[in-house]
Amino acid sequence: EALNDDAQTAVYRICQAAVREATRMESVPRVSIKIEVMPGDLHRLNVEVVIEIQASPFSEFPVEPNPLPGISDRVLAQGGTYVVEPLAPGVRHHIRFEEAPAAGS
Repeated sequence: EALNDDAQTAVYRICQAAVREATRMESVPRVSIKIEVMPGDLHRLNVEVVIEIQASPFSEFPVEPNPLPGISDRVLAQGGTYVVEPLAPGVRHHIRFEEAPAAGS
């Protein structure tokens, strides 16, 4: 609850975009999401979201390591970074941004 409303919404929508994409693929048996919020500089919070979409090694159509528009748009709005890395097999989405804490935190 330390994040302000905009940051909470961004994290929710980022995760929603990844899960929506994963459910559209037959070859995805597992999605893991890791969210970390840590103190940063100048009374800001560092937000890190790591989403791993695991694909079946026997899939006819591998998961391509492409940025997802639903994530790219949110990260751009937050002024953060978004890196997509291939996994064997699957893909990792790594998102980072800074945000002011919620009022009263």
